Amino acid sequence: FPEMSRLSTEFKGQFGLQVNKPEGHHDVQPSVIRQEHQAVDKIKAAILSHGNPFAVEGNQLYNFITNAYVPQEYVPQIINADEIGQKLYEDYVAERINGDISLWAPVKKQNNKMYMSGSKKLTVKIRDQTVDLKETKNLYGRLMVLTRSNRDIDQKNAIGNYEFTLTPRALFAPDGSMLLCTDKSKLIHDLEKLASTVDTNEHTEILASNEQDDPVSTSPTNPKIAIVDGMVLVQKMAKNKKGTFGTVKDLAQSFNDRLTTLTAGFSEVILVFDTYKPNSLKEKTRERRRQGKAPVQYKIEDDTNIKHIPRHGFYHEKTKADLTVYLAQATLNCKTDSPQLVITSASGQTRSNRDLNFEDNNHKEADTIMICLAAKASQRCPNAELLFFTPDTDVLVLAIGHYGKLCKRTSISMVSGIIDIQPIWRALGKEKAQALPIFHAFTGTDNVGKFSGISKIKWFQQYMKADVDLPRALLKLPVESDLTQEVKDELEKFVCLKYCPKGDRITSTPDLRWHMFCKQLAESNKLPPTLGALEEHIKRVRSQSRVWYQATVMHQQPFEPLQFGYYSIRTQMASCCQSPHWFFLHHRPSLSWLDARVKLTAPR
Repeated sequence: FPEMSRLSTEFKGQFGLQVNKPEGHHDVQPSVIRQEHQAVDKIKAAILSHGNPFAVEGNQLYNFITNAYVPQEYVPQIINADEIGQKLYEDYVAERINGDISLWAPVKKQNNKMYMSGSKKLTVKIRDQTVDLKETKNLYGRLMVLTRSNRDIDQKNAIGNYEFTLTPRALFAPDGSMLLCTDKSKLIHDLEKLASTVDTNEHTEILASNEQDDPVSTSPTNPKIAIVDGMVLVQKMAKNKKGTFGTVKDLAQSFNDRLTTLTAGFSEVILVFDTYKPNSLKEKTRERRRQGKAPVQYKIEDDTNIKHIPRHGFYHEKTKADLTVYLAQATLNCKTDSPQLVITSASGQTRSNRDLNFEDNNHKEADTIMICLAAKASQRCPNAELLFFTPDTDVLVLAIGHYGKLCKRTSISMVSGIIDIQPIWRALGKEKAQALPIFHAFTGTDNVGKFSGISKIKWFQQYMKADVDLPRALLKLPVESDLTQEVKDELEKFVCLKYCPKGDRITSTPDLRWHMFCKQLAESNKLPPTLGALEEHIKRVRSQSRVWYQATVMHQQPFEPLQFGYYSIRTQMASCCQSPHWFFLHHRPSLSWLDARVKLTAPR
């Protein structure tokens, strides 16, 4: 230490001892300077390995090592950290040294939002189901008291037409959130079983008649077209080869290798990515998949290091959108001289490695874009063989519903194997096949939710038992016109017959709710939804079915969600509406429902 060295030198000088006084400061010795230069070179090399920070364009603040963007709400506090600190220092002097506040009084910690604040996990408390049970009992108890003291209260009408709880428990969870549809994939097995019921000889005769009508379709030179879900391929790579990609460029190279292996032998490849648009209904589903983790935006470039980015690091919508555009362009660059016709679709733009022009699309889901581009390919090559590569149940349902606009030899590669569309379409019949996507939306999807306690398999069994009036009513939902009372009655009948106890046949919702409550003492989550809740559900189904109904057109004209069962929120709320997204799937009770609830619960 310099001070100790000085004292030692002075002590030795008092006794005439020889002291080897250094000619300069110890920090400017040649060995020390050499070590400093080596350290500076290492730091410079580490920075340059991630790119030149002075050559980056743009004014958005981001982490230079991880390429993660800093959330905009934290940028001012980071840039003005010195000014904020100076202001806190001046306030401290004014209040505690020159002011009346004691110097030893506790100091409140300043909660400055820094970069790491954006990645903290959010925890949310929800209402317990016992609260709903308590509310049900309390409401029914008050109803019984009012019934005895006032004969104007119609107990049957109250139970049949009004919910017991604040949220319709037949369609929503206790916290007001939409019920998750976790059994969509079971519909695949039911459809496969349905196809197996088609007589083998009949199927052979169908193929023979098709060959006779169109002998070219059996030619071995007919084109084979592969439609690939790009994000599913990325997710499989991330799961199987976690940590093996150094940069985004390495990921793109591995992606193209995987795509080439998957589509070997196909003359045309259509690569489709999801579209990530702000304020879409799909955001609610993606938010649930994040499991409370706040998304972080990363900069997507060739040299972006992804080794240390956690898996949930790609949850940010803008990051995924940039990644899809990057992979789509990298695929086209890799397939420039390929004999295959390669078509990519990402962020609403469709491009190819040939002189093919496509108009931009406004689709919000990869499911509908795959069907749309498959229909376009079927127009170009009507005798081609189409094969979808995706495990998504929605794509299978859409392919069946729009089979009339696809090639005759259309199939889909799923986890269970390759499924042919034609046998399923024939087993369902034309009308039920066309209405299958709307039935799928009505009985449970991501954006619409599901009915409490009724599985997709049970709904499909009821669908197969229904007569032609049901699919005809369902096909009215995506049409841009007001629904007739006959359509509403048919949908109400379909729901009631599923909720009816065995041996009963009640097609009126109020009568069925009263019957189940009296005979089985059914709780609110086991009763069918009221007519008011069912009407809101039908509106949401119309919004989703409208998108699926227009799957084969490039420019869709969807319904306005705010007019079809959804409402917008802008901030996080402490109540049950815990969502930062614009659209929150929640039943809005009518004024008559509120009046009835006040009448039943208010003291008299």
